[in-house]
Amino acid sequence: MRRAFAGLRAARIRPGRAVRAAGAGAAVLLLAACGPEAGHGALDEVAATTEVTTTAAATTPPTTPPAAPAPTTPAPTPAASPTPVRVAVPAVTGMTASRATAALTAAGLRWTTATLRTSRYAAGTVVSVSPGAGARLARGTVVTVTVAQAPPVVRTTPPRPVPPPTAAPSNCDPSYPDVCLKTGIGDYDCAGGSGNGPNYVRGPIRVLPPDPFDLDHDGNGIGCE
Repeated sequence: MRRAFAGLRAARIRPGRAVRAAGAGAAVLLLAACGPEAGHGALDEVAATTEVTTTAAATTPPTTPPAAPAPTTPAPTPAASPTPVRVAVPAVTGMTASRATAALTAAGLRWTTATLRTSRYAAGTVVSVSPGAGARLARGTVVTVTVAQAPPVVRTTPPRPVPPPTAAPSNCDPSYPDVCLKTGIGDYDCAGGSGNGPNYVRGPIRVLPPDPFDLDHDGNGIGCE
């Protein structure tokens, strides 16, 4: 019998006590003590093969639920660029610079100024604007305002009047307008005549009164005929 129960786990059980499970599905050899336990060397073996199958409570380990995937943050969608507000360049040519710049500011534009020396426009008025009037630009665009500036004053000194040429003093006798018979150098006679000079003139010549050299003998206004 001992061989038959070889490999079985033996347990000494006191009367009145419950059998403790040796393990799930284990075979247990129950030995009943007959008579007093202490001091006796022999025990009656009661072969009672009771296979006690203890079914331990199946302890299923707690199942840990799989970790939820970390929430993913979607990439932000880039905001669409707002369409720039466009405004028309006002017509400011001919305005004063102050009025023109005020009109540009009211239209939502910025401005810078340049000057041009010209006599075509009054100084301080707008000659042109670039980009030109009517162009549609994004609000805040800088336009160039060209303002007229007076041309430099050129100081000119008028030329002094040239006095008329002064006739050289003449000592020609006015009685003889076609020739110059000088006075103060002596008498004149007709060349080829009987006079004795010392000065001679060839005729005919016009003679006006008073004929101081007596060249018109017959008084007809012609001398030295």
